Amino acid sequence: MTDERRPHRPFENSPRRSSQGACGGNQVVATHIAASISSVYQAMSDLGKPAAETESPRTPALPIRQSVRRDYVVCLECGCRGQMLLRHVTTAHGLSLPEYRARWNLPSDHPMTATGYSERRSRMAKQIGLGRGRRRAKSPRLPKRQPRRRPSERVAVADDRERQKLIGQREI
Repeated sequence: MTDERRPHRPFENSPRRSSQGACGGNQVVATHIAASISSVYQAMSDLGKPAAETESPRTPALPIRQSVRRDYVVCLECGCRGQMLLRHVTTAHGLSLPEYRARWNLPSDHPMTATGYSERRSRMAKQIGLGRGRRRAKSPRLPKRQPRRRPSERVAVADDRERQKLIGQREI
C-alpha cells in the first residue's frame, strides 16, 4: 500500500547510481559527493524540457532585398533557393509562415513564392477554366409542342394514316 501512495519519480535512483559510478574508483571528499548527486539529478530532470533559446541578433543568409527573385525565393535562415518556401520553412526549420516573418521582421505581404512561378500557375488555371464561376450550359432548343388534340381529332388522324397505308398497298 505504501508503494501506491508514493509519487512516480523516474530518475529517483539514477543520480545515485551515476554518482557511484563516477566516484567509485576515485577518492572524493564527502562534501563533493552530495554536490555531484544534486548536479546529476538536476541534469536528468531537465532532459525532457526544451532548452531556453538565447536571443542573439540574427544575420540572414543574404540581404532581405535580394531574397526574392523572379525565378526563385531564398530562405533567410539557411540560403536555400526554391520556387516556394512554405514546405521548406515548415520541414527544415519547424516554423510557420507567420513565425518566419516575425523572426526576420518581414511585412505580411512579403512574397514566399517566386513571381514567375505564380504567373505560370495563374495562366494554367485560367486555361483550364478555373475562377470563371458557373456558366449555364446551353440546352438544345426543343421543337415547340403541338397542342393536344381532342379525342375526336385523334380518331380522324388515325383514320387518315390507315387510308394512306391502304392507298400505298393498292398501288403496289
